[in-house]
Amino acid sequence: MSSVLSRFLMAIAEFSNLTTKLIYICFSLLLVFTLSRFASSLSSVLSRFLMAIAEAFFGT
Repeated sequence: MSSVLSRFLMAIAEFSNLTTKLIYICFSLLLVFTLSRFASSLSSVLSRFLMAIAEAFFGT
């Protein structure tokens, strides 16, 4: 009886460990997605800024 109970508890522990890993994976994917969106918008703003500086300096 105790071996069945310990197996059951170990299965619960493994399941909770798996769900924790899945939560971490989803959270990190969401974080990477948000950072990439932020970086792309930031790079577009930065490229516009550099274009404006280049136009001001070189008059193109």
